[in-house]
Amino acid sequence: MPMYNLFADKFDHLDIHPDVWVKNTPQSSLPAHLFLAAAKMAELSGLAREGAFTQFMQKMRRAFFVEARDISNRMELLAIAEQSGLPIDVIRTSVDSGKAHASICSNMYKSVELGVKSSPTLIFNEGRQKLSGNVGYRIIEANIRELLENPAGQQSWC
Repeated sequence: MPMYNLFADKFDHLDIHPDVWVKNTPQSSLPAHLFLAAAKMAELSGLAREGAFTQFMQKMRRAFFVEARDISNRMELLAIAEQSGLPIDVIRTSVDSGKAHASICSNMYKSVELGVKSSPTLIFNEGRQKLSGNVGYRIIEANIRELLENPAGQQSWC
């Protein structure tokens, strides 16, 4: 049994296809991210119903991890988008016109500007605080609590 299935077996709510990362391996994550950017823009502009982006993201994860589908394949992505109730013509236009690409490039530029070097990275306090990698929720909570409860004009302890 693959190692990742041994880890997933500890969690009843996780399903992982035994052939994930073995069959139908995506060549890149970029096509999936392009479609996610297009879905997000469609929802924000009111061209897709509220919650469609989140549903699409969840269905895409399921398609890869549970169904072992190639989420770098355009036809797979269009099918998943359609199952999520997204307007396919709007998604295609956003990807084909370069708008989705521009969104991703903007995010990449921001990550370089903010010095993001790993994922996940949480940035607080106008970029002065960064938590990167496998950080426990108590550390995250302490940082957020300190920022919220810190009286104006005082230095943060985090």
